[in-house]
Amino acid sequence: MKNQIIKGKCIDLNSFGLGVVKNDGYVIFVKEMAPGDEALVKITKDQKSYAYAVIEKMLEEGPNRIESDCPIAYKCGGCNLRFLKYECELEYKRKYVQNILKDYPIAAIHSCETERYRNKMQVPVVGEKMGFYRSHSHDPVDFDDCLLHSKLSNQILSLIKEKIKEYGLSADIRHIFIRHFLSTKQVMVAIIANKPEVDGLKRLVDDLKQFEEIKSVIFNYKQKDDNTIIDYSYPDQILYGKDYIEDDLNGLILRVPFKSFYQVNREVMLKIYDKIRQYVIQSGAKKVLELYSGIGSIGLYIADACKEVYGVEIIKDSVEIAKTNARINQISNYQALLSDAKDGIEKHLKDKDLVIVDPPRKGLSIEVINGLVNSDIKHLIYVSCNPNTLNRDLNLLKEGGFKVGDPELFDMFKRTVHIETLCHLYR
Repeated sequence: MKNQIIKGKCIDLNSFGLGVVKNDGYVIFVKEMAPGDEALVKITKDQKSYAYAVIEKMLEEGPNRIESDCPIAYKCGGCNLRFLKYECELEYKRKYVQNILKDYPIAAIHSCETERYRNKMQVPVVGEKMGFYRSHSHDPVDFDDCLLHSKLSNQILSLIKEKIKEYGLSADIRHIFIRHFLSTKQVMVAIIANKPEVDGLKRLVDDLKQFEEIKSVIFNYKQKDDNTIIDYSYPDQILYGKDYIEDDLNGLILRVPFKSFYQVNREVMLKIYDKIRQYVIQSGAKKVLELYSGIGSIGLYIADACKEVYGVEIIKDSVEIAKTNARINQISNYQALLSDAKDGIEKHLKDKDLVIVDPPRKGLSIEVINGLVNSDIKHLIYVSCNPNTLNRDLNLLKEGGFKVGDPELFDMFKRTVHIETLCHLYR
């Protein structure tokens, strides 16, 4: 069946943003085909019950299609949904999450109004090529201007591309990392290399100084040959400036180091944090516990809405930064604690009124869930980037006596298939 051309009409999108076409009961997933599109599609890979295809010839565009404004979106693995009208993208995401959270009706989906919303850029360097990977490959797609990132980030990357080639550094560098906070006009650049010392790096750093917004240049040696980008065991080398840059969240100044987790979309992050703050106020909670607290962004943002906030985080450097962020913002009712969330969970939960969790994609551990179920906690706020593990955890918490409020969706990752979910649980 491979290379066969079939006429079909797109009826839906799958979880990866591929158009769904049915041909005599056989399902065909088609790249960049929008619901309502009718086209001739060419099979590129066939399996027993389904196949993958690309559009050979568009016969009739459906009402949900728009012309992509990015010349490489079709090749690049970054923007899965750049060919869709935005209202269709939001509806697709609502349906996708609702199909997973079957027992929990979605209350709302909050849009992203910003286009160049990403404050973090991570670009692989493979030989003479530099760009984001094609889907399911390690082949970089070169670009001049990524529309998910700021124009300044793209300009800095263009200079780095030029100088890496000029100075013959391509073989020694694995990734370029750029973080740009529009609120403070501060930029961090990190160079991730495959050797502990790179000749010619000083010239590159001197070239970067022409951008006055760059306040930090970091060097990271990636020792392991695996798919991770950053080596967290390697101590950062500061090549220029400080080891952090600062973001401003409505007056809350946060220092963000290179290796710290930080949401990529400030606009939508603030929408989520404001909603969390609203829940805290409505609950009347006095003592709040935040698990997986990182550098303290959520806990510090809502600290004025309660009497005491405790942040629990397993990474020591993040705990120290959280303490610093509390100090520089003169927030005295926040305490950062170094601990795995599951270790001593009963002690952490004791005497708390409300718990906030924003776990990694794998969700909550069974120890944390059991601790919450067996506690006297009255309110739980769950922030999730993975609806599958969220659904699993909500079901377990529901079985343990929590009632689940209607989840709300926040489009943290516009133009991609990903979405952030916020849910309030209570006794």
